[in-house]
Amino acid sequence: MIRMASLTRKWREYPLMAVTATTVAFAIILIYDRSTSPDRISEKPLLDMDYTQIDEDESQSETGLDQFFQEELLQELEPRHGAPDSAFYNDKLNTLCYSFRDVCDRVNLVDSFSSRDRYFYTAIPIYLTHYMDRYGDLDYEIEDILHTISISSDPGRRGYANHDSIIINTSDIDSVREYLEIMTHELGHIVDLGSVTGTMRRKDTTYTEFGQAVFALDDPSLDYYRLSRANETTRNAGQTRDDFCSGYGQRNPFEDFSECMNLYINHHDLFEYISSRSRTLERKYTYIKKLFDGFYLYSDTASIRQYSHPSDFYVFDTSKVWQS
Repeated sequence: MIRMASLTRKWREYPLMAVTATTVAFAIILIYDRSTSPDRISEKPLLDMDYTQIDEDESQSETGLDQFFQEELLQELEPRHGAPDSAFYNDKLNTLCYSFRDVCDRVNLVDSFSSRDRYFYTAIPIYLTHYMDRYGDLDYEIEDILHTISISSDPGRRGYANHDSIIINTSDIDSVREYLEIMTHELGHIVDLGSVTGTMRRKDTTYTEFGQAVFALDDPSLDYYRLSRANETTRNAGQTRDDFCSGYGQRNPFEDFSECMNLYINHHDLFEYISSRSRTLERKYTYIKKLFDGFYLYSDTASIRQYSHPSDFYVFDTSKVWQS
C-alpha cells in the first residue's frame, strides 16, 4: 500500500533566502498571489555539459527522452538569436501532451506564462518523471502516485513537495536550467517518500516524519538516512559538511536525499569526484547510483576543474552548482 500523508504532513521546502513566515503560511495552504513571471533564460552556455548515452535498444524515437535532454534542452539553455514564435511552442506542447497525457494532465500551470515557458515548465517534469520511472528501482512509479505539479509565478520559496505533489514558484527562478534542477530536487522527495517504500506494517520510530511514524521497518530510505542521522533531527557523531552534498542537505535526511539525487542526475561526475572526500558521501553516491542503475543525465565534468581538492566544493543548494 502506498504510504499516504495525513493532513498534518509537511511539505518539503526548497531554500530561498529572506522568506517571511506569512509567505510560507500562504504557500503551505496553497493560496497564491497572481503575478506574471518575466521570460528569462540563462546566459551561461552549457557546452561543457555531457550527456550519458542511453541504450539505443530502448526505443528512444518513441519516447523522445534522448532528444529532449541531449539536444532540445541543451539548446534552450544556451544563448540564442531569434526565438521561435508562440505557435512553435504551442504545437510542441500539444504533441508532448498527446504522447504523455497522464502526466501532462497533472501539471497545473496556475498563471499566464509565455508559450515557451508553458512548454518547458510542462516538458521538464514529464521527461524527468519518465526518466526516473524508466531507470529507477522504484516500488511505485512516480506516474502512478503523482497527484499534481502546480506551477505559479508567485514569489516565495522556489519549491515544495510531499510524497505525491509539488509546488513550484517561478518568480525567483532565473533560468530553465535552475528550473530543471529544482524540479529534479522536488521529484527526489516523491522518489524518497512515495516511490521507495517498505512492505512491513510495523513502523520505524527512530526516523519519523516530523514526529509521525510513517516509514515501514524495511523501507530502503532508512538505510540512506542512517548514513548521517541518528534520527530525523540528530546527526551521527562526527558528521561534517564533507559528508553532505550541500549546506541545505544538512537540514534533515529528506533534504539530504533530494540534494544528492539532483547532484547525481545533473552533475554526476562532480558528485563522483567529491564523494572521495568522505566515506559517508561515497555511500550516498553508491546508494543513488544503485537506485538509478548507473544512469544519469549530465556529467558536468567542467565543474570539477574549479576545485583543486574534493573538499573545496561547497554550495548551499545544488541548484546553484553552475553558479559557483
